[in-house]
Amino acid sequence: MDVDTCEMDTNTCQMDIDKCEVDIDTCGMDNDTLDIDTCERVIDTCQMDIDKCEMDIDMCEMDTNTCEMDIATCEMDIDMYEMDIDMCEVDIDTCEMDIDTCEMDSDMCEWDIDT
Repeated sequence: MDVDTCEMDTNTCQMDIDKCEVDIDTCGMDNDTLDIDTCERVIDTCQMDIDKCEMDIDMCEMDTNTCEMDIATCEMDIDMYEMDIDMCEVDIDTCEMDIDTCEMDSDMCEWDIDT
């Protein structure tokens, strides 16, 4: 679940909780309109909505944490790769110097042979 979905779920959940609180208040005030059984069902449904919502929020937070850890790992990998590339470039430079030295040695050798 991504963060946007999570925020939408949290908002929906908050609306469910608000609706529930209104239903409970209405039920408490208006026993003529809503009988106690209906009221208890509303409260139970509401409690389930709240529980589901809390689980969604927890899941979302875990997903977000996992995501942040993945990003951190990724950033470390990138840093490692950049260091590897730097090391490689140093190796290439060393290699090129070795080749230059070799060519000079070869030239010296040929000069020695000629003389």
